[in-house]
This record gives sequence, C-alpha cells and structure tokens, in this order.
Amino acid sequence: KSVAPAGPLHGGEFKKNGAFGILFSGDYEYSGAHPTVLGSLPFIFKSLPHGQVYFACRRKTKRAIEEERRSKTEVARRGLEGRVSFLNEVPDMLRLIREMDVCVFPAASLYHKMDVPLLLLECLANGVPLVVSDLPSLKPLTEGGAAIEVVPGKPELLAHAVIRLAKEARLRREMSERARQLVRKEFNIQEIAPQYEALYRQLMES
Repeated sequence: KSVAPAGPLHGGEFKKNGAFGILFSGDYEYSGAHPTVLGSLPFIFKSLPHGQVYFACRRKTKRAIEEERRSKTEVARRGLEGRVSFLNEVPDMLRLIREMDVCVFPAASLYHKMDVPLLLLECLANGVPLVVSDLPSLKPLTEGGAAIEVVPGKPELLAHAVIRLAKEARLRREMSERARQLVRKEFNIQEIAPQYEALYRQLMES
C-alpha cells in the first residue's frame, strides 16, 4: 500500500479539533482485544477530557455484528457515546491513520492475522506510536522503541500507556520517529523481497 503523504480525512471531520485521537482497528472475533479497549475507556476519559476513541473494525461475521452491538451498548451504558466512534469499514484507512495520535492493539491472539498486522505497519510508516500486547511476534515493535508493551486483558495498563503518551509530547515525537525508522529498516519491501528470494532459492536447491 502507498504511504505517501495525504491530507486530513474528509477535512478532519472524524477527529475533532483539539482531540487526542486513539485508534483501535482489530477484530471482534479472535484477538480478544476489544473488551480490553472497552474496559480502558473510563480510565482514559477520566484523565484525558480531550480523548476520542475510534473503533475501525470490519464486521465480517454474524459474531462480529453481535460483538459490535454489545460494545455500543456498553459505551452507551457508561454515557460515553460522544467520545467513542464506531466506524466499521473506512474507505481510505490511511487517511484515518494519519489523523490519529496513537493506535492501540492489546490483542491476546493473532489468530487469522499476519505476525505483525498490516494495520500496525501502516501506523508505523505514518509515525503513529503504538500500544501493543506482549505477544512474541510484536516484540520487534516494542524493542525498536516504536511501541509501548502492555499485558493483554488489563484495561488499566492499557489506559496508563495511552495517558502517558497523551501527556508526554516529547515521548510521542521520539516514538513517532523510531516508528518510521523501524519500518524503513525492518519492513521495507526493498529489504524483504531479496530475503524471500534467497529463502525460495534455498528451498528449491534442497
């Protein structure tokens, strides 16, 4: 996918002026992440009056539709409708990403996903700091200084990491630069393609 610069999403209508944009784009079926995100909302909004959370999760199955309905009900029960947006599918995901200040991915499982989900790579390429779970395949992101690691299933820890990023602008800037560097160094197609070619040659020769 292209990661060329782009303007604000629809003139910036998704992210309100002055809002701290928090993106969650995962699934409702397998990762186990959305309950942790939902549980973190009261902690986040208590400390960040300008925080705004965006669920950009595709509803691919009946279970996903039901989980989204339950999530909306929980948000409404807490009186947080004005602070949380459920976007489902977004026509231009890159433009949404570029409006965000942080992306959270507290997944307990990467079942049905790449080792490092493409969404996270797109965030890194666009300098969006991450908060991710401590799964082994996500370690390169935290070790590279582009993400803060949290234990899945712990809403308070997720909230603490988000609040820290919101309040420490210097840390966000440093992580943003590390994110771009990490993508260029470790996930650049010009670097990865020769590695695949070498692997395929090795397999054919054996």
